[in-house]
Amino acid sequence: MPEQHAKLSASGSAKWLACPAALGLEEIIDLPYSSSFEADEGTAAHELAALALNENNAPGDYLGGAITVNTYDHEISPEMVENVEVYTSYVRNIEPLNIWIEKRVDYRHIAPFGFGTSDAIIETVERVNRRKVSRLYIVDLKYGKGIKVDAMDNTQGLCYASGALNTLDMFLENIIQEIVIVIVQPRLGHISEWIINVNDLRKWESSVKPKADLAWSLLEKTLQKKANGLYGTALDCHLLPELFNVTEKGCRWCAGRKTQKCKAQAKSGIKAAIEGFEDLTGVKDITADDLTESALLSNQELADIYEKAALFHTWLNSLKDTIIERLKTGEEIPGYTLDRAVKNRAWIHGPEETIKALRTAGLQKKDYEILSLISPAQAEKKLKEIKPTTYKRRYKKLYEAAIHRPEGDHIIIKTPYDVTQGFENMDFLN
Repeated sequence: MPEQHAKLSASGSAKWLACPAALGLEEIIDLPYSSSFEADEGTAAHELAALALNENNAPGDYLGGAITVNTYDHEISPEMVENVEVYTSYVRNIEPLNIWIEKRVDYRHIAPFGFGTSDAIIETVERVNRRKVSRLYIVDLKYGKGIKVDAMDNTQGLCYASGALNTLDMFLENIIQEIVIVIVQPRLGHISEWIINVNDLRKWESSVKPKADLAWSLLEKTLQKKANGLYGTALDCHLLPELFNVTEKGCRWCAGRKTQKCKAQAKSGIKAAIEGFEDLTGVKDITADDLTESALLSNQELADIYEKAALFHTWLNSLKDTIIERLKTGEEIPGYTLDRAVKNRAWIHGPEETIKALRTAGLQKKDYEILSLISPAQAEKKLKEIKPTTYKRRYKKLYEAAIHRPEGDHIIIKTPYDVTQGFENMDFLN
């Protein structure tokens, strides 16, 4: 087995736990490895965090330097420093008995060849309700700003917790009673914490093992068939429909969704779009006229339909991207061709050459120059640059004197989990 990345990875656990056939399907699709600027920037932020914690420095001590990821130098900018500081401050705010940074842990006792690297693992003894409790913190830095992640029932954190207990058992000072899973997302202003006692973690491990074993056996069968030169239906006939399970978290990063080759997701999307109302309301033979007002549906039914529709729209947007990419490479999609949308006109050259062209055309400075103020965000960034030691105080005064945040349009969001309370030592967030 290659040791670079575990097939049953902790970060992909939402996928293989929900959908046993997913890993086998991905092996058939066999997408080449690719990264993105955002993913590499996240790797650089993790390296900065580990460097600061291991060398007992502030992230700002490395300001202006660069971290190379996939041949690209990512600047250690004020923004990166500020966000990494949230994570390092959280870690340092915990009084440790033991601490491990970027620690590889092994959870193959619950998932074949299961291993991963946890950002921070911290052993503590804390007083809770007048009793001492031995805890193990599993802290995960997520540098992205796209999707908010909660710690409650987070399978990646649970895999790391299981691996930490398995790998570090002989190094722990005490018998661990509770696990604290923590997600730190500084660019979203989000820290999520969840406590699970070790007995409940053991129950979770028992429930995971048969699912992991099934996912692994299907992947192994796929690999054997590929090695024997099989293709087409002979290659995927063991991936039966009942072995697929469409879930929002599980499908999010699956190659089946990226390439639009997963029939299970297509069926789910079509069902959500076409059959959802009949399934959810229990009313037969609904016509469009019957649905002109939402009074026919209960609030719960409205929520269920909306969630199904959201899953369908995610699938449909991916389908559109796939069709465009295939048309661009010359493939034929019956009934569709590519065209270009009309965009706004733009200047070809930089300011100096554009101004020359404007003057040649007969315009004067008063005609082509428009005075515009920088935005509040740009003002804050500029203050950080020119007044680094006092910018917070200065920006606070500026905010009180000249800035407001207008109300935005209404949006619909999922109700968050009730995250366990009781973490008082978080003054650094104020």
